[in-house]
Amino acid sequence: MKDYPKNQHHGLSLLELIITLTIICILLLITVPSFSRYRAQLEYQNLYYVIQQQIQIARSQALISNQDVVICSSQDLIHCQNKQWSTGLLIYIDVNKDRQLNQDEIVISRLDTAMKFGRLDWYGGRFRYCSFKDSKLNLDLQLSQMGHLRSSPVEICE
Repeated sequence: MKDYPKNQHHGLSLLELIITLTIICILLLITVPSFSRYRAQLEYQNLYYVIQQQIQIARSQALISNQDVVICSSQDLIHCQNKQWSTGLLIYIDVNKDRQLNQDEIVISRLDTAMKFGRLDWYGGRFRYCSFKDSKLNLDLQLSQMGHLRSSPVEICE
């Protein structure tokens, strides 16, 4: 073991600490917006596949059970609520064909969409995703009567 003189101190000086903290702050200022943009692009890219998957689940269940299957928006993933597509959606078998989720009806799928970087809305026959910050990430998802999904970019969201 090596003996060090008593008056010699080991560690960081105040100047070294300030320089290190400054470099860390600069790196954070550069990476945080890039990471946020990356997460917004991921939400945009995954949206088509997630919606398509849920439509396929509903379509398959309707064919198997030979009953009406409904997709509705839901904030709490228990009840259907209007205009809550950005929060979540439910797929259920509508036994009595009243387009309302009743206690005796079976919920097939619950999806927590939890949109953080945009808004998802339903406009009779199509979903529309509107990004909060980047208009290049706006998307129209048109649903055909056969249950096929087609996507196209949208310039301006209402």
